[in-house]
Amino acid sequence: MNQNYSELKQTLDYIKAQFSPDGQWRYGKVQKIFSSGKILNLSVRLPGKTLNIALGRGDKYCGVYLLSETIPSEYRIVKDQYLEYFRKHIRGKAIVSIDLDDLDRICRFKFIDKSEIYFFWKGGNLHFSHYYVEKDKKYIFSPWVSLSRMESEEVDFSLFDEVGRRQIEIRDPKDEYVNLSYNAFEEGSSKQTKKEAKKLQRKISLIEKDLEICSRWEELQDLAVKDLLDLNVSKLNWKGVKVSFVGIDGHYKKRDKVFEKIKKLKKGAKILEQRLLEAKDKLENKEVKVVQKIIYPIWKVGSVKKENKIKQDSEVVYLDFKNYKISLGKSAKANDWLRKTWAKKSDLWIHLEGYKSSHLFVKNFESFDMEDFAVMCSILADYSDFDSSMIPVIFTQVSNLKGVKGVPGKVNYKKEKHLVVTKVNWKEIISSAWS
Repeated sequence: MNQNYSELKQTLDYIKAQFSPDGQWRYGKVQKIFSSGKILNLSVRLPGKTLNIALGRGDKYCGVYLLSETIPSEYRIVKDQYLEYFRKHIRGKAIVSIDLDDLDRICRFKFIDKSEIYFFWKGGNLHFSHYYVEKDKKYIFSPWVSLSRMESEEVDFSLFDEVGRRQIEIRDPKDEYVNLSYNAFEEGSSKQTKKEAKKLQRKISLIEKDLEICSRWEELQDLAVKDLLDLNVSKLNWKGVKVSFVGIDGHYKKRDKVFEKIKKLKKGAKILEQRLLEAKDKLENKEVKVVQKIIYPIWKVGSVKKENKIKQDSEVVYLDFKNYKISLGKSAKANDWLRKTWAKKSDLWIHLEGYKSSHLFVKNFESFDMEDFAVMCSILADYSDFDSSMIPVIFTQVSNLKGVKGVPGKVNYKKEKHLVVTKVNWKEIISSAWS
């Protein structure tokens, strides 16, 4: 199942032909995304058909495959950070092109919103990167590099040069291309354990009890039509069927409530009958949820969710001024997040001296310019609600900072410098710098 370059190209050419049977590309929309421990399955809807594009998660499963059916339910992973990331970012989007690198086993999916997903299989590992545009800014997320997204201009296959992209040997495909059944990815079969069988039997027993109550709808309907029910109560309890009349006055209004219940019982009986058949079939055919080894792509230790606790739109401010990139945290948590993930060691850090304030970080501050520095200090003062016209600040490089464990937003610093700066109208200065 580990594809060489020619086999990967062969598969992608075949898939692309499904998108453009007459030479004109038809946008396919990613409707559903499933995953087993070995492959990620994109169910892509095209006019008149659905393609199940499978992407190997690594190990012995490196490459792209076209499945004749989606991943069977018993092999599907319920939750996985790789699966959840793709469901969040590409489900519902249309694919506008699929490309293969000229050198190595790297494929790229482009989507209608101008985002791109790259998959690179190397040494049995999967590296993936996600390039996208958000609020007119371009970002790339590469979990094999960092758990934080980075601002980036246009990207291409050379992104993977640092992890071994090279001109690989071209070998002929082993076989002619065929659509694969998911069974091709599984070795042997799974047996149903006593514990799993007992769980199914208990499920069947509970469904049968509920179905017995729901199946009484016909008898209840006959009594209601003939008006033989005693409705002079606040709650009807007839053979396990309960109907509350709280807040309902009048015999006929109560009878209407009974008819509503009958409709629900009738509908519920059909659903339960189907569930009962499915559960019995699983028990008889010994179908189980398969316990499988999950293959993970290269992903830095940690999780994206922890990084995303910062609501950047509300807690972090980003500004551009001349060649500078400026960021400022509006909370202790945001200050820490910027220091750890956004700022580099060589960036500048500014804080009000002797006052509680935001932390301001500056990229590209290579030589000290007092006028530009006054703009940055004025930004810091405004966002820290500091009203004085003279701003006392301390500043140093980020490499001279060390967070205080257990105290969010607090840092120890060294090699700091101290200045008192005159406040300026930074908004006017920044706006005029762009005119």
